[in-house]
Amino acid sequence: MLAGDYYGQDGTFIGSDGVEDGRFYLITDSKAVKAAKNAVKRTGKVEPLADAAYFELPAATVRDAIGAALQRSNSPFGDDRQGGFHEEGGLLGSDASGRPMALSANPGPFALPPATATFNPFAGVDAGRFSSISGSFHIHPAGTVAPLTPDMAFSNIERRLGFEEAPGRGDLDWAKYNPGLLNVVVGARNDTVYFYGTRTGHMPLKVFLGFGRRR
Repeated sequence: MLAGDYYGQDGTFIGSDGVEDGRFYLITDSKAVKAAKNAVKRTGKVEPLADAAYFELPAATVRDAIGAALQRSNSPFGDDRQGGFHEEGGLLGSDASGRPMALSANPGPFALPPATATFNPFAGVDAGRFSSISGSFHIHPAGTVAPLTPDMAFSNIERRLGFEEAPGRGDLDWAKYNPGLLNVVVGARNDTVYFYGTRTGHMPLKVFLGFGRRR
């Protein structure tokens, strides 16, 4: 099993804590990142940090489920005949044995920017399979469209409209009315993973999906 690994929001591997528990953490405080790097130079491992400076990232099985949702969002479904114009996601939590799990919800409806794509993480989910719910996840689609504006006839620059990639007002309002959850949004177009709710942060999608595989 891998030791507990710590990453910065830019995706940089900072170091391990020497405890082989297979856990992964995101340090969101810049001063804590500097302190962790200094500790690694001095002692070879990350020393204890203030609770507010970092948080634990989802387990590999959960991250794999989020990666699968990304693939589905990028694929055709229903009225989204080319993929990239609907949201996918679901709920996060633990089973009766305490193991982390993710359950997929019904896909969101087809949408074209500048309209907002929508999604309900509870739709179609058998929430009774969870012993506890810890958060939600969904994909902000990658699709873009070319707007028809009069000035485009006089411009050689192709302007395209896309969906908002970071958590939007609707996401933040949902988190406000569903407190105590750590939620995940993947920006499919900008390849960034965002966290919001009980904690906030971000990291590159490639790193999020890839860590936990032995370096």
